[in-house]
Amino acid sequence: CCIRCGKVQDVDCAVGSAPCLTPSDFHGMAIISADVLYRGVCADCQTEAEAELAKSQVQAAASVQH
Repeated sequence: CCIRCGKVQDVDCAVGSAPCLTPSDFHGMAIISADVLYRGVCADCQTEAEAELAKSQVQAAASVQH
């Protein structure tokens, strides 16, 4: 899920080394499933952030020139 806007995108499968899905202590539970949640910044928010950064850089450059 996106940490900026909350957008959720399903991921079909994880690749590479597996995350820890087996608990070190079951606490007496019969585990029937495990979930993996990826957090990050979605493409839309990345584009927004890049635009904001570019705008602030232009403003900073303009203030130095004056």
